[in-house]
Amino acid sequence: MLEHVRGQLFVAAALGTLWFAARRSRLVLPGLGAVALTGWFVMPMFVSGGSGRAESGAGLTVTHLNIDLDHVDALDHLAEQDSDIVFVQEFTSAVAEAFADRLPAYEIALANPSDDSTHGSAMLIRDDWDGTVFSAEIVNIPPTSRRPLILAEVGWQGETVSLLSLHTTRPGHAAVYYGQQEEFAGVADWSRQLIEDGGTVVIIGDFNTTPYASNFRSLLSNGNLRNGLRGQGWQTTWPASVPSVFQIPIDLMVHSNDVVVHGAEAGPNLGPDHRPLTVELAVK
Repeated sequence: MLEHVRGQLFVAAALGTLWFAARRSRLVLPGLGAVALTGWFVMPMFVSGGSGRAESGAGLTVTHLNIDLDHVDALDHLAEQDSDIVFVQEFTSAVAEAFADRLPAYEIALANPSDDSTHGSAMLIRDDWDGTVFSAEIVNIPPTSRRPLILAEVGWQGETVSLLSLHTTRPGHAAVYYGQQEEFAGVADWSRQLIEDGGTVVIIGDFNTTPYASNFRSLLSNGNLRNGLRGQGWQTTWPASVPSVFQIPIDLMVHSNDVVVHGAEAGPNLGPDHRPLTVELAVK
């Protein structure tokens, strides 16, 4: 409901800007430009990408959280979410030790903790989930990437999905930006091949880029993927310490065309520099 209100506020602001500009002719073009620019970036968050409908009763809830190393208190929120599958990034041994007390309703399907880098990760499964984890492994995509990722094949209610917990390199300077570009290219190649072979793909994680960036747009076009957060409202996640209106969406989800997103929500500020992202999806 809140996201629809924000969309209405944007429309009201746009109309107000046009009215103000019309009364002051010198501001017409700047006003129109401001409205157009804002609409270009904001409206896709509220307008559906047209991914279609799924059969009822085939839902799957997945939560992603970059826990920012040792913020173990953030696990309490994950316990309250009751998601089917949880991916935790920047997973350390301290977080692993706190897991049993903080998340008694979950078991670890795969853990790859790291105490000397941000490369640690884990995949958690709710104990009473009625799905199946066929496989879960650590992969490097492309093979030259130094960032280990979790790739899992899961099944529920007759559907099989390949889930990739993506964590790309932060593009701090030109060389790292091109390294991230190679990572996205490798993921796109992997996705496209799997989809062409009839597979279903869901990629969720810390993309370290926004939906407006060229690397992200290339991932969608080259990987035969859709932006899973399109039409889901203002789901910004970073930096979590500032008001959401000043945050940017870098924790994202993309999927193959046979997936439909029933809902997506960025959680509250839990202490890490990222807010968690939870999506509810199904296969058409």
